Amino acid sequence: MKLRIQENVLRFRLTQRDVACVLDYGVVERAIRFPAGREFSYALASLPNAAEIYVDYIGDTILVASPRGVVNEWSRSSQVSIEGPRDSGVEVLIEKDFQCLHRPAERDPDAYPNPIAIAKKRSAVSRPRNRSFSRIASAPEPADAEAEARSRSITSSEP
Repeated sequence: MKLRIQENVLRFRLTQRDVACVLDYGVVERAIRFPAGREFSYALASLPNAAEIYVDYIGDTILVASPRGVVNEWSRSSQVSIEGPRDSGVEVLIEKDFQCLHRPAERDPDAYPNPIAIAKKRSAVSRPRNRSFSRIASAPEPADAEAEARSRSITSSEP
């Protein structure tokens, strides 16, 4: 799970494994460990009694909680993100993490397939074959046609 903080917006990006974890155990948590044993953690919890998405900061942990039904529905759908209420002071986005398009060496195999890459593959497969190209490729080259015409005129004018 990746955490992005920009001003007053929190964004959690979850891989397929992260989503499976929150579905199976009700929570997914990650941490960054600092020297001297200190750590900062962030967690997403799927709670059956949560009325809406909310965020809290407890100790050194950012906790985002979401109603279990919302997470379950989101995980099974093509919906990319879940958005928390905007009136809470901190905007919350929970998103599916897609594979990167511009750095193939760094692709995360656990990330969701990128819809843009899928669309490109589909259009390449369904693209009709350019029939005018095959006609051009089979036509004789103009220089060859001229040479052939000259050779016919030479051979036909011989006694």
